[in-house]
Amino acid sequence: MVMATAGPWIAAAQTAPPRPSAPVVRAVTVQPAPGRSAASYAPLIEQKAGQPLNGALVGRTIARLFATGEFADIRAVEYPAPGGVRLVFQTQPNYFIGAVRVTNPPKPATYSELVEATGLTLGHIFTAPAVREAVETLAHRPRGQG
Repeated sequence: MVMATAGPWIAAAQTAPPRPSAPVVRAVTVQPAPGRSAASYAPLIEQKAGQPLNGALVGRTIARLFATGEFADIRAVEYPAPGGVRLVFQTQPNYFIGAVRVTNPPKPATYSELVEATGLTLGHIFTAPAVREAVETLAHRPRGQG
């Protein structure tokens, strides 16, 4: 099994020629983001089944998948398959902020003031550090400050 991850590897892979004895890719799959089908990513896949495995094509595919904004991480993993390899793009989805709630807001601050103070914005990518920062911001707000 060979694995590649996104990041600096993409630039190097985009210029890499096929290996001299590159195995033939027998199948290509993408682990889809929630609510999408694997087939919906077909137009983004540059490394096709039936072609020799090519680092440049794999790198461009990873870049195109990242460009959708749906993924936090993508790994290209090859598994042995009869007559070649099976290429799987393993993904970790991005999650987006869909709601911000503050329970039991202290007086005199209003619910709206506290939600705004979190700095969390609907539709932005959800990250644990951003949520921790929002909680810390609210915890350190002086009482009476909206």
